[in-house]
Amino acid sequence: MSEEYRALTVTEKVLKILKNCFESEGRGYSSARSRAESEIKPFLLETEDGSFTLRSDGPDGQSETMHTQHGAVEEAIQQFVEPSKLLEKGDVNVLDICSGLGYN
Repeated sequence: MSEEYRALTVTEKVLKILKNCFESEGRGYSSARSRAESEIKPFLLETEDGSFTLRSDGPDGQSETMHTQHGAVEEAIQQFVEPSKLLEKGDVNVLDICSGLGYN
């Protein structure tokens, strides 16, 4: 019998930091984001293209990253820009809505 698929999600600690940040902002604390930023830094890993990725909770307690070592920007170029041939169309703007988990 195969194991049930479990999608990657960021670690519970990161989700708690984000939840606390949004709740604090909702209560009017203007420093909530800067506090969350400093708390989340240990969970961020810089990738080769200079973008950052988060570690996820992985199966059997192992951690994975949400993006490859190449980075989120490079992934977006390879997965969306190149196949759609946007670079051939000149000056374009792209609005990326709901094409991932929103961790970029």
